[in-house]
Amino acid sequence: LHGSVDPPITGAAVLGEAVPGQITFIDHADKAARLRESTAAAAVVPSGVVIDSMPTIEVADVHEAFTAIVLTFRPARE
Repeated sequence: LHGSVDPPITGAAVLGEAVPGQITFIDHADKAARLRESTAAAAVVPSGVVIDSMPTIEVADVHEAFTAIVLTFRPARE
C-alpha cells in the first residue's frame, strides 16, 4: 500500500465509472494517465507502477485482487 486513504473506501468500480470514495484498478502501465485523471479514492495497480496522485495497492495479479475487493463490497449471492 502506498499512501493512506481517508475517508475510507466505500465501494469499487472500474476506472471509467469510479467516483470519490471508491477504489478502481488499472491492469497495465499505459493506463496510468487515465488513472491520474480519475476521481477514485485509491487504485489497485500492477507491481512497479507508481501513481503519485492517489493511494495505490501494488499487486502481481490486478484482476484477482480487484475481484476480491469487489466481492468484499458485493458478496456473492447464495
